[in-house]
Amino acid sequence: MTHQADDPTLFLTIKELAVLTGQSAKTLHSQAAKGILPLPTLKFGSRYLIPRKAIEDLVGPIALRGQARVSLPTRY
Repeated sequence: MTHQADDPTLFLTIKELAVLTGQSAKTLHSQAAKGILPLPTLKFGSRYLIPRKAIEDLVGPIALRGQARVSLPTRY
């Protein structure tokens, strides 16, 4: 698996996704726990990680660089 130098992480946390989308981390965590977050998630204990690639596929790489806020669809 390759890792691009300009992408510091392969995964985003719920808190990072909250900043990106403007939604509360609590809401996103609740959606992830219920399995209704419209993105694939990986669970490690009580922590959820979202693959950067899945977010880029949904909203584009520009949004991940802090250029824009994005809206998540209701279903992935």
